[in-house]
Amino acid sequence: MSDKISFLPPEPIQLLDEDSTEPELDIDSQQENEGPISASNSNDSTSHSNDCGATITRTRPRRSSSINANFSFQKAHVSDCTIVNGDHGTKFAVWRITVFLEPNLKAFAAKRESYKIQTYKRYSDFVRLRENLLTRIKTAKPEKLNCLQIPHLPPSVQWYSSWKYQEVNLNKDWLAKRQRGLEYFLNHIILNSSLVEMTKDILIQFLEPSKRVA
Repeated sequence: MSDKISFLPPEPIQLLDEDSTEPELDIDSQQENEGPISASNSNDSTSHSNDCGATITRTRPRRSSSINANFSFQKAHVSDCTIVNGDHGTKFAVWRITVFLEPNLKAFAAKRESYKIQTYKRYSDFVRLRENLLTRIKTAKPEKLNCLQIPHLPPSVQWYSSWKYQEVNLNKDWLAKRQRGLEYFLNHIILNSSLVEMTKDILIQFLEPSKRVA
């Protein structure tokens, strides 16, 4: 984060009730207007052709995608939103990002521990992540740009509301929609094994555990 930040005393804003067991991630229902996604093996899929010259299978992302020899990404959760003081009297929201990992090795799995990464990010960090992912695909595999489509982020404040930016950007309903959009975006990325393989270093850098500034 480029701004010098100081955290406000109040508790994080609870936007949604958090159950101990979360529902299955259904990517299909949110992708109807976002074009093709990459192929993967699944029992729940439909096939069609796109301009990559190959048959692409529309399906839910895999349950996990390998980040290294020891662990695979399992799911991501975007939760508590904390309002932060920036410079010049500005305020912005910081999100707690939790990525759950699935052990690849029996030695880790046998411990029955919960493996996870936790970091804190603001919306602009997600914007940079998306730009970096798109740049990597265009540079490394331009022919895969349509096959490995990166989903859009939830929208930023519209220009015609910029005069009341703080009021809109910190509105609870607005933040709740943004939370769902960020969580969908991150899960789509980390559960796409082809995309993870191509952009592993970018994702690791984004998920590097951060310390909140007091």
